[in-house]
Amino acid sequence: MQSTSRDSTDTPNERGLEEITVIVNGNGAHRRKRFMGQLLARRLQPTENEEGTEILCVYRTAGKRYALHTRIIADWDFSEGDPDYWGNPENWGVKNGFLQKLMGFGWDWETFKESGDYSLQVFETLEAMKPHISRELYRAVSEAMEGPEIEDLDI
Repeated sequence: MQSTSRDSTDTPNERGLEEITVIVNGNGAHRRKRFMGQLLARRLQPTENEEGTEILCVYRTAGKRYALHTRIIADWDFSEGDPDYWGNPENWGVKNGFLQKLMGFGWDWETFKESGDYSLQVFETLEAMKPHISRELYRAVSEAMEGPEIEDLDI
């Protein structure tokens, strides 16, 4: 019986990559950037002035680089939890669109999920990214990189 090697994977899906689309903004204009990558770690932390929340996502790109996507929501209190979870009416336990609007008291999820300051930085190596992220996020990314991109389980 002949076995096939998984080391010679060619397609992005076989390497654990997905199409990633992120928002970046500058001068008040949103732009969308798309690349093939794999999410390695996501971390929420309070902003430096502790009045807002930062959401940091680190991706491994198809080009074997590291992409750091940062979203800063200046008026979202860190103690409120993940704004992408709590701000989404789909997670409120009410599936009726009218009741979601009523419960949201005019909350506009579509506008909110694009609010904040977004940036995307790409680094050649994990070491080059290290000064730009917390020690905890660096450790999480390092641990994520220790294993294979995809581990096939025979369960």
